[in-house]
Amino acid sequence: MSERLTSLEPTFADAIMTIRAATDLSAQTRRHWCSSTRPCMEPPNWRSTRQRENMDFETYARSKFADYAALAETVAAILRAAIVAYPETFRLQQVQQRPKDPESLRKKLEDRGILATTALEDQIKDLAGCRLIFYTNSDVARFLQSGIIQDNFDVGWDRTKIHHPVPGQTEPDTLFISNNYVVKLKADRAALPEYARFGDLWCEVQVQTTLNHAWSEMEHDIIYKKPVLRGFGGKLFEAIEQRLQKIMKAHLLPAGYEFQKVLDDYERLLSGKELFDRGALKALAECNDNNARYELLERFGDYVLPNYDDPTSVYPEIKERLVAAVKAPSPGSARSPWRDAQGRSARSIEHL
Repeated sequence: MSERLTSLEPTFADAIMTIRAATDLSAQTRRHWCSSTRPCMEPPNWRSTRQRENMDFETYARSKFADYAALAETVAAILRAAIVAYPETFRLQQVQQRPKDPESLRKKLEDRGILATTALEDQIKDLAGCRLIFYTNSDVARFLQSGIIQDNFDVGWDRTKIHHPVPGQTEPDTLFISNNYVVKLKADRAALPEYARFGDLWCEVQVQTTLNHAWSEMEHDIIYKKPVLRGFGGKLFEAIEQRLQKIMKAHLLPAGYEFQKVLDDYERLLSGKELFDRGALKALAECNDNNARYELLERFGDYVLPNYDDPTSVYPEIKERLVAAVKAPSPGSARSPWRDAQGRSARSIEHL
């Protein structure tokens, strides 16, 4: 045993223990790993868990501001390219990016009483910022469901915030929907020379609608940059804050839903027009079975029938075609990857 312990050649068991130690991220194992006589080599995942280099305000303003400005531009460029390349079209209005202005950052740190912090990026998550602005709530939802952010960045989920309206609350973050992701470049991209300086830097990506963006910009310029008021203007500024809240609650939130309804109705109109232009009633005669007839009539009832400008003029034709559809043979079958189900019957067509 003593000979093996003093031997310079590792055994198979030693190799297994080394692999296990390299993939164990517990604090105890890390201490043992780095205190052993072996050269200290970080396991692959340590990069995301180790403590970041300390940074204070002066360091940011003097030497890191340019890096965060370049990071914001890089994140915005990646998102633009990913959105263009995605097979589905997004109604993107614009993309904005910016680094945190040093003077604005100083005021924020002073207001929080942390101007002397040496863990600046832990305290402030938007040193680099990017905002994606879409037209409607459904546009935002479709983008979020695409997975573009997760596919292109590592997401700090513990710092990511989803803001939404909260009844009875007046804080800006509780007045409207905003999805604020904190991201950094994925390791394979950060390993490239042109992105190496961004490896451990984080950027906040906000996803909002046009209406919410307009309100956020005004709220930021008025409330966030609030002047120092001592003995003058206090009541007026309080009234300004209340008016901003009222604008969001009484006007912009309802307007957002109304814009969404307009878009939904427009898309229904386009769907109905497509059926109308190709002669949906005539197409009934070309259907091979009741499954196809049922689907076509269901769409006809949802998108075409409610939108005839003069429904009485087409009623005789509609009636004739529907009667013919009910009398048509062949219920057919509904095929699936697992089995064939019973097809639609004439009675199901009649009930529709």
